[in-house]
Amino acid sequence: MATKKKQGVVRKVSAKVKSKAKSAVRKVAAKATRSLDRAAIRAAQAPAKKTTQASAAKSSASKASAAKSSTAKSSASKASAAKPSTAKSSASKAAAPKASAPKSSTAKSPASKAAAVKSSLPAPKVASEPKASIAKPSSMTKAPAVTAAIQRAAAVKSAPATSSAQQATNSAPAQKSLFASEPAPAPAVTVGQTAPAISLPGDDGKTHSLSEHLGKPVVIYFYPKDNTPGCTQQACDFRDNLARAQGKGAVVYGISRDSLASHEKFRSKFQLNFPLLSDQSLEAHRAYGTWGAKSLYGRQFDGTIRSTFLIDRQGKIARVWPKVSVTGHVDEVVSAIEALA
Repeated sequence: MATKKKQGVVRKVSAKVKSKAKSAVRKVAAKATRSLDRAAIRAAQAPAKKTTQASAAKSSASKASAAKSSTAKSSASKASAAKPSTAKSSASKAAAPKASAPKSSTAKSPASKAAAVKSSLPAPKVASEPKASIAKPSSMTKAPAVTAAIQRAAAVKSAPATSSAQQATNSAPAQKSLFASEPAPAPAVTVGQTAPAISLPGDDGKTHSLSEHLGKPVVIYFYPKDNTPGCTQQACDFRDNLARAQGKGAVVYGISRDSLASHEKFRSKFQLNFPLLSDQSLEAHRAYGTWGAKSLYGRQFDGTIRSTFLIDRQGKIARVWPKVSVTGHVDEVVSAIEALA
């Protein structure tokens, strides 16, 4: 019996211990699950807080920009509203005298005085002047005297402008051209007249004059500038045909404003076989009328007009080629030399 009681006691104790252990385990498990749940909730709430903060920042920025735009729009609308209102008020003020003039019969304004004077004077003969400037407002049609006064006032206002414009146009011809740095060229020489005398230094170190060559045909050609395409072609054409010209005893000179040093380089570069004369003072250019106004790509300037002159054995002008076109020109000059008696 004692053993049975002991066994019963042991069972009860073991049952209590087991229940206590189970309850402890359950409590520990519950705490663990709670902590895990809290950690999960915190982890889930963290990005949500970030998004809410970002959305709050965005909303504040949008509110600020909206406020700025609204203030800018309100200021612009106020300015635009002020402009037409001021324009309308000025227009109404300007139109007020015109509209009120015909209605007020007792007010002694300058317009009414002018109308009274106008009505007392005889009607003008020129009737086309008011017709050309008929205005649309009804007030002007109702009061022709007022319209006449207004037209006179407009004519008085426009008179100084027209006078100043006339003065500007009258003074325009007196102004000098921007490119008129040199005197106007002399009239071009004509066939049959005595060739103007010239005496110019050459790139060969000598001074050449026409009087040295009486009894011989002389060709002088004026060209703009050394080493330019057209002038180079023309000089090389004279070089290649010089033997034909010298066969008739002719002498050839090229003349430009270039310096002797430039002539020497030009002559040696292309092996020219005739002298180049320097006319930096433009004395020969003016004597033969080869200095004048030119235009290039819309720009006007004074310069050498490419021209060629053939002087016969008596020292008179036999042929003149003004404004030369380079292609085929030298052959024509040599043919004219060969045709001289």
